[in-house]
Amino acid sequence: MKPRYCTRCGKPLAPDADFCENCGARVQDIPPAPSGQQVYRAPGAMALDDSAAQDAPHAKKPLTIAIVAVAAALVVVIALIFVLLVLPSHGSNHAAEQAASVGEQPATSQEAASSSTSAGATGSTEASAAQEQEIYAALSSSYDQLAGFDDEIRSCATTFNNTYLSTDLSTRQANASAAQDLLDRISGAGATVDSINVPAASAYAATKAEIATCYDDLENRISVIVQSWNIDLAYANPRGHENEILAPIEQDNVGTVNKYLTDYQQRYPNAKPQPPQ
Repeated sequence: MKPRYCTRCGKPLAPDADFCENCGARVQDIPPAPSGQQVYRAPGAMALDDSAAQDAPHAKKPLTIAIVAVAAALVVVIALIFVLLVLPSHGSNHAAEQAASVGEQPATSQEAASSSTSAGATGSTEASAAQEQEIYAALSSSYDQLAGFDDEIRSCATTFNNTYLSTDLSTRQANASAAQDLLDRISGAGATVDSINVPAASAYAATKAEIATCYDDLENRISVIVQSWNIDLAYANPRGHENEILAPIEQDNVGTVNKYLTDYQQRYPNAKPQPPQ
């Protein structure tokens, strides 16, 4: 068999080849070159007689490429539209949702905090009112005892004046013991006032201070009587020892009146606790 050549690129073809191994052109019954005549075409040259056969497959290839290019362009355009329109809208919605969520959360927290503060304030107010009521009751109880203690001190003072020069030692001892007992009871009542828990911000802070001072006045008044009795009991016959016995009492006198009695009389009326508002 005589050799065949590609009519497109001029390269030799294999005996049974359907396509040119060099350029890929389809071989369609290419007639062999005339006997004794070698046909040679330069690469890229086309034979005039089989140009139509070669053009047919190549005419379809540009069309296919064009269709693919158009399809690719459409895909690109659609992708751009999606990126420019759909995604920003979705992002805006998402951002709006986040903004709404962020905006709502503090409001909810503030409402909760406000509600909690309001509830706490209400509870605090109720607790404060209850505490004030307890303070009022405790101070009123202590205040109500003042007048009775004042009367007992006056009675002890009268008893002392009438019996401190008595030669009856047992009588003087009994009266001295009564004075000591009264001092102990007044000291205990004063300690009770001191133990009442009254906050500085309470309306009863000043009232407590006044009542406590009244108890201090009572304690000072009975204390000097007890001291004078202790001196008096050292003598079987106290006569002639008057100045020594009366010295504790007289040291607290302003003129002829005990200074603590004067202070008590000034404080007592204003020390009375008033009911809570």
